[in-house]
Amino acid sequence: NSNMLQLTFPGTSSSTAGAFVNVYQDDSNAVANGDRLGGFLIGGALDNVHTLNNSAVVQAFASENWSSTAGGADLVFGTQPNGTVTTANRVNRWKIANDGHLLPMANNSYNIGSDTLRVADLYLTGSSLHLGASGAEAVVGYTASGLSIDKNVLIGGTTSSSRTSNF
Repeated sequence: NSNMLQLTFPGTSSSTAGAFVNVYQDDSNAVANGDRLGGFLIGGALDNVHTLNNSAVVQAFASENWSSTAGGADLVFGTQPNGTVTTANRVNRWKIANDGHLLPMANNSYNIGSDTLRVADLYLTGSSLHLGASGAEAVVGYTASGLSIDKNVLIGGTTSSSRTSNF
């Protein structure tokens, strides 16, 4: 069960084109890990024939069983894929976990930036760039001594097997 407030923009209803925002709270006496706590639904309608669709969502979920000493929560962002219209097709894409980590909701599925829309700079700590599959990745790091790569390096198609090389 949910308590919901729907903000409908002028001229918008289930039978007219337009946009809306729903703010809701799931009501439950006991909050368990994974329970949806509430969120914002953002959507609209194509025309006066279509019903309102939920196109994007920001939701909060309990990240642990709640008690008088525990109340952790994750924030989840979802979007509607192109070519779909039902909420069953909406996909949760990213999560800000209760510990502050930004996590994709599916492994190896989402990019930060693109070929034409690039991120300007990344500021990372020492040994924090992991490339490749989990368990077989290369780690690129930096210390006051310089840049380190824990795997062999290919330069111009030639492998340098030395762990320390001057380039």
